[in-house]
Amino acid sequence: MLRITQQPFRNFECIDSGLKLAQLTELEKIKHLYFRAGFGMSPTQLVHGRSSTLSDEIRAIFIGAKAKPDIGESRNLSLNKSAPSFLSKSMFDAGSQMNAEQELEIARNQWIRQMAEDGPDLLQKMVYFWHCHFACVCPTAQLANGYRQTLTDHALGNYRDLVLAVAKSPAMIRFLNNQQNRKQRANENFARELMEVFTLGEGHYSEADVRAAARAFTGWSSDKGGKFVFRRNLHDYGPITFRGHTGRLSGEDIVDIILMDKQAAHFLASKLHTFFVNDLPDATFVDQIAAVLIQSHFDLSTCMRFIFEHPSFYHVGNMGKRIKSPVELLVHLIKLLDLTFEDENALTFLQNTLGQTLYRPPNVAGWPANRNWINNATLMLRLNLVKYLVDATGFDHAPTASLKASGPMDVIQTINLQKNLDPLITIFAGTSFDVLEDQIKSMLLAGGSKQKLSKPGDTRSPDFIQRALLRTMQLPEFQLC
Repeated sequence: MLRITQQPFRNFECIDSGLKLAQLTELEKIKHLYFRAGFGMSPTQLVHGRSSTLSDEIRAIFIGAKAKPDIGESRNLSLNKSAPSFLSKSMFDAGSQMNAEQELEIARNQWIRQMAEDGPDLLQKMVYFWHCHFACVCPTAQLANGYRQTLTDHALGNYRDLVLAVAKSPAMIRFLNNQQNRKQRANENFARELMEVFTLGEGHYSEADVRAAARAFTGWSSDKGGKFVFRRNLHDYGPITFRGHTGRLSGEDIVDIILMDKQAAHFLASKLHTFFVNDLPDATFVDQIAAVLIQSHFDLSTCMRFIFEHPSFYHVGNMGKRIKSPVELLVHLIKLLDLTFEDENALTFLQNTLGQTLYRPPNVAGWPANRNWINNATLMLRLNLVKYLVDATGFDHAPTASLKASGPMDVIQTINLQKNLDPLITIFAGTSFDVLEDQIKSMLLAGGSKQKLSKPGDTRSPDFIQRALLRTMQLPEFQLC
């Protein structure tokens, strides 16, 4: 069994970005913006970024985020429609019957396809963030698509509306057993997680708060069609005392009372800072984010714009300090290399193997992030992923969770896909060999890298640019954003 020493982790933590704050170019700031407010830059975005300004790009990502896709269109898949190029056409062959796991697999792949589309990524990045924050296991495509639609509709809207929408989501209701929450037999699961994991944090609520909140959410349920239903005959209409407020409180009242507490703003600000800025807390920056949330009445667009326009966001100490999640890594590679998977199982297989499967978080707290993504099972796969995908090199990594789409499944040895490196290669065509390697690393890596990639005689090879690109993607620094 492969044993990892501490050295790989030191590599991830102590990489010298090679950048000095006073010397950051507009492109370096734009690149950082796209790593954090999106999933990295596609070749088109890399070219555009060379002639753009940071203020223009910030404006563009918010304009782009206003176009909300209707995920509901994918809930009832028609076998007569042509298959998206991202998926295998075998899944849509006439007469084929898909089971629940296959439909869920399509829902996952469609979401990854949207994440990888060439355009402003902020909306999809926010939906992904909320899926990590409001972690919810979705066992069917109907629940998964409905939940993602909920997150999409409110991702950059008002936080109160988002919390209430999540509370009314059939996926969350079923995941945290609120359909079993009824008067005189209150189920406390959702009420507890609402405060501990979603809004206040551990230690900032009491057991009395949990009991009271659970009573207020009695009767919040869903029907067989996957729609929210308030069952009046199951609701507790008696007087409830919650955090100093007494009355016939509803679930809406509970959320309003929670958000009155400054801890709710600070808790969310801390989560946003950890995900978008740095997991090492900057108390001053977190306090400023919390203040913006309070002053804007929890307007998420205002808050995110404040973060992306703040000078601290572009401090060199925040660049290249986060380890990409499996989803972020896969989407970045798809964007860079224009990957189209021919095997419908491939993306789910890769998610399982790398340790993060959409709609299947390990628990209500979500996926443990950053250094937790790197372990004995994932390190070598991550470093060799480009070789496996681009060179179709066989590998024997088994998924950490079994795939059930087609019953028991053999371990995948190769992944069949189509790729297009030409747009990326074109960017560097004509670049002098003495600066080519540095240019490639500067464009593809969140920070820099002092590791030398070229070897004697490489520059005479007609495919040297492609080799340098692929070698760059195999560097430990490529795992960072």
